[in-house]
Amino acid sequence: MNFRLIFLALGLAVILPFRATAGVITDLNNMLLQTFAQEGQNVIPPTNSGAMGMMGAAMFDAVNSVNRNFGAYTSYCSVPGSTSKDAAAAQAGYDVLISLYGANSFYASNFQAMLDSQLSVITDTTARSNGVSLGTAAASGMVAARTGDGSTAATTWSSQPANTPGTWQPGNNARAWGATSGTFLKSQGGYVTPFTMSSGDQFRTL
Repeated sequence: MNFRLIFLALGLAVILPFRATAGVITDLNNMLLQTFAQEGQNVIPPTNSGAMGMMGAAMFDAVNSVNRNFGAYTSYCSVPGSTSKDAAAAQAGYDVLISLYGANSFYASNFQAMLDSQLSVITDTTARSNGVSLGTAAASGMVAARTGDGSTAATTWSSQPANTPGTWQPGNNARAWGATSGTFLKSQGGYVTPFTMSSGDQFRTL
């Protein structure tokens, strides 16, 4: 298995091979982590993991389309001449965030301010414009790849009677065990298209 792609699923590897864009990518990762903190209990860890993976992979494809040092995650994007990798990473990250949170969300102004700040320091207007186009293409490819991945499917799990031996129960059921409240998080997660494996049960032992 390609271990670089494993790291991509965590949204981390993108900061390693591209030193020229490390600041841009680190800032976007930090902004996304801050967004998770602001959302608090309004969102759950599996959703956050998917967002981080999508943003990281899109930025990777954007920068890697210029360098082509590695195999593409989704695909290589066209690079029209002089292209700023910083602009490509910034725009890819921004576009993924907007696709996930919405242009009218509470967080959209923060994302826009970050993008404006990152693009403003790139003085080569041609390279900046080309980078923006590249970043948009990489983000579009990432969003398309994750559309219909099952992450938004409704759960089909339902709790069994509290006295059923060996069956997990939501903590708010009588004589339940496990959490003190709530229910399974994303019980349909095993059917979500993985970021790197061929299927959720690829390495299942039984």
